[in-house]
Amino acid sequence: MKTIYCALMTVWQQISYRWLSLLAFIAFLILYLFTLPSAFTGGQISMMTLEYLDVSMVLLSISMASLVALIISLMTWLIRQGQKSSKASATSGVLVGIFTPYSVVRH
Repeated sequence: MKTIYCALMTVWQQISYRWLSLLAFIAFLILYLFTLPSAFTGGQISMMTLEYLDVSMVLLSISMASLVALIISLMTWLIRQGQKSSKASATSGVLVGIFTPYSVVRH
């Protein structure tokens, strides 16, 4: 846990990565809030899906958006630093963060 905290503090020393995390969080929060309850509307993604939100979906949306925002900022920093992390692992980490909640929601 100490390593993760140190890594985040190192990355977030630069304001551009804080903004990247914030923008990614907002974008993915909106995405999750609209798409998670779409199972109740027959797969239709619209403003109508917001009527079906409950507390568990909102909490799941917030937690998953937070994790994706952290992954994006950390992996962007690593790639820019020239660390030995493949772009494929960065992309797969983001994709897992995006698609995991869709398999968690109960139908």
